[in-house]
Amino acid sequence: FGGLPTSKLLSQWLAANPATHHVIIDDAPTIADPFASATEMVTASPSQAACELHARVKTVDRADTRYADGWRRAEQRVAEIRQEFAAGQQELYEGDIVASVFAKLPSRALVMLGNSMPIRWADTHAQRTPADTSILFNRGANGIDGVLSTAVGAALATGRKVVLIIGDISLLHDMGGLLALGQHRPDVTVMLLNNDGGGIFSFLPLASQQTIFEDLIAMPHGRDFAHAAKFFDIPHALCDSVNLLEATAERALAKRGPEIIEFRTDRQTNHTRTKALYEAVATSELGLA
Repeated sequence: FGGLPTSKLLSQWLAANPATHHVIIDDAPTIADPFASATEMVTASPSQAACELHARVKTVDRADTRYADGWRRAEQRVAEIRQEFAAGQQELYEGDIVASVFAKLPSRALVMLGNSMPIRWADTHAQRTPADTSILFNRGANGIDGVLSTAVGAALATGRKVVLIIGDISLLHDMGGLLALGQHRPDVTVMLLNNDGGGIFSFLPLASQQTIFEDLIAMPHGRDFAHAAKFFDIPHALCDSVNLLEATAERALAKRGPEIIEFRTDRQTNHTRTKALYEAVATSELGLA
């Protein structure tokens, strides 16, 4: 429905499976089908088409739930694999951090997801959230511009608690947003994933360029964000231990007002564990048959 989703994994799947029954419903002048994978194209309002389909589906016998049950089993099995990987781990893993934050969200929270890895961690690891949770994101000119400022604006405009999950490079790009956070003091909890550089690049082919990777691509900065928080009069707490993760997330999300919770992680650990987790899921029986 509508424009092409931005998910890279979905795009790769569509490109690899051109024979799959794939219907695109959109009323744009030019329908996006870059992989020539669509078997049918319907020029119509996506919302109107969805309403028409919903009206018809409601009359269908719902006794056969095998398809939905299969996906529920698969989702449960993936959750179990994630828990197995988390058990006994001594180093913080950003996927677990994001999963823990989502699991403890208060009612009516707005979740602001940073670009690059935070939005990918949420897509991969977040489980069910309260029904009244809303997800926000802002794709700046370079992907990471103005994310903190957007979160502050959302909190001031709505009066709701905003939980911002953001990376260290992204926060460095919007340090001016800390001034607004400190001055207006909205209810914004900043969950800072600090892996001292651009963590997403460890997942890209550029990571093989060892001679230039750290200095020119990952760009480690070595900054202590506690100093920035103090400068702008914002409470700051550091979590660098797996044992403190659950308690830290729960305390921070229950608190009102601005605060920065800094999670110190390692880029290589994030990459290695994610690769192993993906391989474990890919080789597991997920119950979809």
